[in-house]
Amino acid sequence: MTIEKLGKQHIEDAAKIVTRNYRQELGFVPSLPNRDYYGYFCNSINMMTDRQFGVAAIQDRKLVGFLSGAPINAYKGLNRGILCDIYAHGATGDKKDVYQSLYEHISEIWVRNGCLTHAISIFAHEKETMTNN
Repeated sequence: MTIEKLGKQHIEDAAKIVTRNYRQELGFVPSLPNRDYYGYFCNSINMMTDRQFGVAAIQDRKLVGFLSGAPINAYKGLNRGILCDIYAHGATGDKKDVYQSLYEHISEIWVRNGCLTHAISIFAHEKETMTNN
């Protein structure tokens, strides 16, 4: 797996990953709106690529994950931070390893840019992402 800068070429595949994650969460929480958010996710990820605060994980020439966020001044304290909404990240396959690699690379960039607080929103039923096992 290689990590590279999140770019325009990743938008559609990244939006597909987020859409798949949303559909999965909808199975656990049927009260969520049952809408097609693919276009919204594409637009949101497109804006994140303009900010240059994201990375993509590539395996066998295919996007297997991405992690990005929006810088926020004085986030949760006095320091500048990063907020990663549910559409700002996603992974397939071995999500734990993909996310660890992505965060290892992007956190360095965030800190170098003065973003010391990192908040990543995830779906409540994303057990594989939340556990340390």
